[in-house]
Amino acid sequence: MKSSRYYIFRILKMIWQCSWLWTTLNALLVVVRGLIPLAQLWAVKIIIDITTRQVTSHQFDLYEALGGLLLMGGLFVASSLFASLHTIVKERHSYCLSDNISDIIHRQTARIGCVYFDDAYFHNVFFRAVAESTTKPLGVFYNVVNMLQELLTVVSLAVLLMSLHWLLPIVLVLLGVPIVAVRVWFSRQQYNLQQEQTIDERKTQYYNRVLTSREFAKEVRVFGLSAHFRSLYLDTLFALRHKRMQLLLRGEAREVVVQFVASVAFVAVFGFVMWQAVNIQLSVGMLAMYLMALQRSYGTSQDLLERIAALYDFNLFLKNFFDFVDMPLPANRIACNEVESGTISFSNVSFAYPNATTTTLENVSFRIEKGETVAIVGRNGCGKSTLVKLICRLYQPNSGEANIGGKISAIFQDFMLYNASATDNIRLGELSKQTDMHAVKQAAHNAGIDQVFEQLQYGYDTQLGTLTPQSNMLSQGQWQRVALARSFYADADIIVMDEPTSSLDAFTEASLRENFNAITHGRTAIIVSHRMSSIRMADKIMVVDNKTIADFGTYNELMNHKGLFYEMMTKMDM
Repeated sequence: MKSSRYYIFRILKMIWQCSWLWTTLNALLVVVRGLIPLAQLWAVKIIIDITTRQVTSHQFDLYEALGGLLLMGGLFVASSLFASLHTIVKERHSYCLSDNISDIIHRQTARIGCVYFDDAYFHNVFFRAVAESTTKPLGVFYNVVNMLQELLTVVSLAVLLMSLHWLLPIVLVLLGVPIVAVRVWFSRQQYNLQQEQTIDERKTQYYNRVLTSREFAKEVRVFGLSAHFRSLYLDTLFALRHKRMQLLLRGEAREVVVQFVASVAFVAVFGFVMWQAVNIQLSVGMLAMYLMALQRSYGTSQDLLERIAALYDFNLFLKNFFDFVDMPLPANRIACNEVESGTISFSNVSFAYPNATTTTLENVSFRIEKGETVAIVGRNGCGKSTLVKLICRLYQPNSGEANIGGKISAIFQDFMLYNASATDNIRLGELSKQTDMHAVKQAAHNAGIDQVFEQLQYGYDTQLGTLTPQSNMLSQGQWQRVALARSFYADADIIVMDEPTSSLDAFTEASLRENFNAITHGRTAIIVSHRMSSIRMADKIMVVDNKTIADFGTYNELMNHKGLFYEMMTKMDM
């Protein structure tokens, strides 16, 4: 692992770049608040000396007493004022930093290859990074800020205590060393446990999502799965907590031992100060000031040493965040050979998922000309979806050349439901072009969803989904038509449709078939489907089997060839 200072300095640099103004204001307020305790101790000493002098002389001097009280009161007011101001500055700074961290995560997530989302290792890294991003960067900054404040307080008090005896500050620091050692040990153990439990943490989140999210609601109720997944959730959660409690108990047992030793030593130091005060005949005010300084410096030095241990802890967890931020982007392996827009050419393309021991596709070669409609068929798990993602440039081949000419639009089998207006749900297909309501309505018509939109309360301005009370929820088939309209709206040279009619009723599917030529006119179309009605819309059929292209040709050619496609069609007819 890199130096313990590496991630701390890196996050502090990030914080400074986020907002130098708020960082500077924070630092200035820390300096001021760090010096106030020393001033308050001096004010206490003045008040005690004034009181002692007036008691001894039996004369009450109102102005002298008021002067001491006003000094103390002013310092208390200043302390409160600066504390409130610091709270406001910290809150404003935290907004800036949180927004910046979120933006880093969002940008990095958008940059990394889609293939990472199919990799369990990536999900572990991503889970840890997101889990730490909301607290650790801010925690580092405020830990350092508070360290600076406490360091100023400790140094000022140490100077004061050294005037009584030079050994006092050194002894107080040494008392905290065993405590820091215990906490550093605990931080390391806690980090190791967190790394070990990442998968189980993800499991608890998954089980919780099964029990609470809309996507699982129907099956959980129909099959009576609630008790089963509650049991899995609780068993995993309790196992996590059991290990954490065991570690906590071991850590606290060690903490109690070192705190006991430190407390006994501190009492001895306190007694030494009393003895020293008697020997050099300190005034009552001076004695009170030294005793308060001793107590305050012990507590503050303990806090300071604790923060040093916390920085070690933060450094361990920040590694998770920067492991994600530094995740290398996939090399662009798509060949740069120029091909005509709408043309797709693969030559000996092979692909394997990260950390996989076998390839998913091997030596795939084919060419699709501009304007052709090609259906991709094959058994489940043969690699059709992987091939589609390669065509869409979501995946990069491990070897070979994949040349795709022009812009791509797509509707996937697991299409998304966006909580936005009907218009925006279609516009999301190509936000780069200016809103064209005629094109939006034409795309809706081509997808067979236009009549549904026109009957909504606010027409195309109606919010879809469940995000607000005014939103309208659509059926699964209607949502698929919205997704189709979104892909049709894009000015794409190639349109990819993965099971485009899986959720459509027979009437809508028939309408789509009738309009298909008009929708795909001038475009290259790729259809992945098991439905004969969709396959027959294609000019050619590509059969995927055994990790490669088993056959490629027209419907009649493949039937006459009597290969895998013929076998599939024969079984369908039966």
